[in-house]
Amino acid sequence: MLCVPEPALSPFCPRRSNLQTTRASFSRRLRSTILDGEIVALDRDGVPRFQLLQQWQKRPTDPVVLYLFDLLWCDGRDITGKRVLQRRDRLEQIISPVPAIQVGGYMENHGTDLCRLAKEKGL
Repeated sequence: MLCVPEPALSPFCPRRSNLQTTRASFSRRLRSTILDGEIVALDRDGVPRFQLLQQWQKRPTDPVVLYLFDLLWCDGRDITGKRVLQRRDRLEQIISPVPAIQVGGYMENHGTDLCRLAKEKGL
């Protein structure tokens, strides 16, 4: 979870990323905002690997990405009472994806298929 209590342009900037690029990801100043997401390290095939994230803390080598999934508070207001898709729409208005910050995807009406595929891929 990422909390932005006061105005900020870039609450997240991996050590190896370009600060200007990361700042450009946020389409407006964030204020009193809570984002839900996960930081992952990707292997050569783009697959998230927890072990790489642990290694990255000591020796940054693999790409690290912040995947954002949900917007819980926006402009000081709790918006968890809104439907998930409404919150995602708002999240996509706030975030302009760059290599270090992405809005995670979702599959509507295919949850069982997605779980089976994740299991097959060892995720």
